[in-house]
Amino acid sequence: MHAMFELASALKQEADNPENYNFSSRFTSMQPFEVETVDIDQSFFQQYFREDFPLLRGGDLIYFAYAVGEKRAGKTVVLLTEDSGLHSAAREAGIEVYTLSEFVKQIGGE
Repeated sequence: MHAMFELASALKQEADNPENYNFSSRFTSMQPFEVETVDIDQSFFQQYFREDFPLLRGGDLIYFAYAVGEKRAGKTVVLLTEDSGLHSAAREAGIEVYTLSEFVKQIGGE
């Protein structure tokens, strides 16, 4: 659920600046993007956290740890963030990372 707050915040930020942003018509109520929930608990921490991770703020570290762990497990991971520190750390770790605007352009948004 933490990610839903992040997404809502990012979308609101973009909506407050409509002259700079157009959301993609690719996602509609008939064709929404998929959301997979992940419990952030002790087992999550044990599975994903590593001491050699870069210094990131709490919420950003959760996303970073999950993305790195899933990538190491051979899964395809795309990370969306407006945070420059998380963006840089993810890119350095080999994670496919975009800002929201970059992602919309990547998928062919208007």
